[in-house]
Amino acid sequence: MGAGPHVWVDADACPVKPEIYRVARRLGLSVTLVANSWMQTPTDPAIRLEVVEGGFDAADDWIAERVAARDVVVTSDIPLAARCVKRGARVLSPTGDLLTEDNVGHVLATRDLLTHLRDQGEITGGPPPLRDRDRSRFLQALDQVVVRLRREIEREAARVAPRLDDARGAAIPLPEIRPAEERDIDAMMRIRGLVRENVLSDPARVTADDYRRYLGERGRGWVALVDGDVAGFAFLDRESASVWALFVDPERELRGLGRALERALLDGAREDGLARLELGTDPNTRAARFYEASGWRFRELDGRGEAIYERDPARPRPASAPAPAFDDERPEDVAGITTLHRAAFEGPLEAELVERLRAAGRLGPSRVARRDGVVVGHVAFSPAEVAGVAPGLGLAPVAVTFAERRHGIAAELVRQGCVRRATAGRGGASSSATPPTTDASVSGPPASAGSTMASAAARPSRSSSSARGPWTAPRDS
Repeated sequence: MGAGPHVWVDADACPVKPEIYRVARRLGLSVTLVANSWMQTPTDPAIRLEVVEGGFDAADDWIAERVAARDVVVTSDIPLAARCVKRGARVLSPTGDLLTEDNVGHVLATRDLLTHLRDQGEITGGPPPLRDRDRSRFLQALDQVVVRLRREIEREAARVAPRLDDARGAAIPLPEIRPAEERDIDAMMRIRGLVRENVLSDPARVTADDYRRYLGERGRGWVALVDGDVAGFAFLDRESASVWALFVDPERELRGLGRALERALLDGAREDGLARLELGTDPNTRAARFYEASGWRFRELDGRGEAIYERDPARPRPASAPAPAFDDERPEDVAGITTLHRAAFEGPLEAELVERLRAAGRLGPSRVARRDGVVVGHVAFSPAEVAGVAPGLGLAPVAVTFAERRHGIAAELVRQGCVRRATAGRGGASSSATPPTTDASVSGPPASAGSTMASAAARPSRSSSSARGPWTAPRDS
């Protein structure tokens, strides 16, 4: 979870920048603020400022030329909004209004009419100042747009490039990969200038001659082709046993290009006899999560603030990861549980549900899965009561980190929780995570606990509390 979208901000007169920063930090978004002059921004590698020199519309042109489908643009400039909508972006005004293909034409016409009336002196004054409820509405709208876009991206990924979990050794469909050649340099430089993470502070510092060096004795390069066009590239630096570059055209993401290029890099490193390969990337980015999910191990933050990863190119990801440690929640797990749910559900609601259940004394059992002391999975239960059914067990959120999914961790957490509750003399289990959508009468923890219980409950069978889970069954079963 957590891939995309990128947020572009028409920043010069944007009154909701603090709200954008809040959502970006919570959901792990990358943000580019575009302005005609310098302004102070948070010291966060995912938030960058692009100062554009030129005329009145220079910042608008800069955004419109770079925005891609499923990006988010925050602006009160209606002509810019219309240009971005045409490119497939989602556009929000500072008051939380979503501009779409269906309404942007009407909004643009209204804006032109008001401009004409002001020029004629028929009306005076501008829009009213932003109110607190406008800011709250914007926060909610941005949160909803990002979550919906991420779901669209996931569905598109499954449709365009269906693939199973790499961590279990499954094959993925590969695009055409071939060695990079000098004729590819212009296309590679263009892609390098389009990326939204690991952005060059000074693009002029990386020249065509640098690419030629890595095409020569110093390294090796590969390109990924889509319909005959270069859509991504990667370079291996033989001298430093490191990855010099791995980038994909933002408009060609979600097709398995990055993974295919990474495999070419690892194959090349093995052929060159390299025992260890390292790379650097901005921390807390999609790129960092990509490498972590593929088996790269974080080593350190270097002096420039880059996250340094390393791996043995000859060692593939294990077909089955060793079992994590399962245990009851401990006080030191609380922060990790909160972070896990916020990331897994791309928002604060489930994390707040768990926190309120805990505060109300209605959380239990609460089971975690840990790997190397880090919480990688969690399930929360609480007392539940459905009309006509004796008090039972409410299943609140269950979450597993991206890199640990499809290993049966969630199923084992739920199984263990049911067993614990059954041995304590409790009843059945119902599920939660979203409010009920039927008219059934549901009762559970008091409103202050923040829990929402689903509208059906089921008694666990005898076998459900005694069956072996994937972490207790023999490995060869």
